[in-house]
Amino acid sequence: MRIADQPDTRLLPERAKLEFHYPDGDTVLYVPFYENPKISEAMTANYVEYNPMARAGSLYVYTGAKSRKIKIKAYYTLPHLMEFNMGIAKFRRIFVGASKKEKRLLFSQFTNFQTAAASLGGTSIARELQREYYAYRLEQSSPEEIGMTAAQAQAIKEQGPASESTSILKFLKSSSQNQTIDTMLFFIALFRSSVTNNAENPLEGPPLIRLNFGTLYQSVPCIAKSYNIAWEEDGKYDLETLTPRRIEVNIELHEVRVGDFGEYLPATIAKRDNLTGWESAISQPYTLDPQKLMK
Repeated sequence: MRIADQPDTRLLPERAKLEFHYPDGDTVLYVPFYENPKISEAMTANYVEYNPMARAGSLYVYTGAKSRKIKIKAYYTLPHLMEFNMGIAKFRRIFVGASKKEKRLLFSQFTNFQTAAASLGGTSIARELQREYYAYRLEQSSPEEIGMTAAQAQAIKEQGPASESTSILKFLKSSSQNQTIDTMLFFIALFRSSVTNNAENPLEGPPLIRLNFGTLYQSVPCIAKSYNIAWEEDGKYDLETLTPRRIEVNIELHEVRVGDFGEYLPATIAKRDNLTGWESAISQPYTLDPQKLMK
């Protein structure tokens, strides 16, 4: 991949991402970071305070700590995303089977995933909004003024997808741009899903979100407490679809360490998510994070 005709050696989307693990047990979806996110974290200890009589100082008893809070601010810019290979299927993983090996695939980033088909089918939201835009324009102008043939104009006015024979796909913007917009909308949908359950089966709550970013965040399991989406007016819009060209996403995550309620072992399925304390920070493995699974 090249950016501004220069090779991109950071490989940021491949190495920095949010993994959405849904409670159906079969689906993992990814939202990469294409620009450096702003990440901050905080953690609060719980103490009971005692104030003995005639003592000029308090005494404290440690009673635990609240989960780590991680706030992320990320940006998605349409012209920048156009430089990457987009497509919803690329960020969707489907797993089948109840064997231990198959269950491990839900968490591993190193195995060969069973991926969805290259195309998930359905209608492109970007393409449909483009069609709506040109349909409104045709109410005020002739096809010749807009620069299209009568067949193309008729295809736009008709409901449903246009056929290849009308050459409408050649008239509208390239499919790569529509694919980029649709993929960005897919990312936004995942952020929106971070605080909702399954309406068809309310027992399936929001997804578990794993944060991966360099050395500081290695598959950290979290739940989303809130999100906020905004866009920059100075970034302008894609004219035909009214899609903001630069979107800002803020999400607040709270770390959840459950595992199998046993010993903490990094890079090991289930046990990597167990609670650990300062003993892991001052000796091997010198980290408190779950770590990515070993091959």
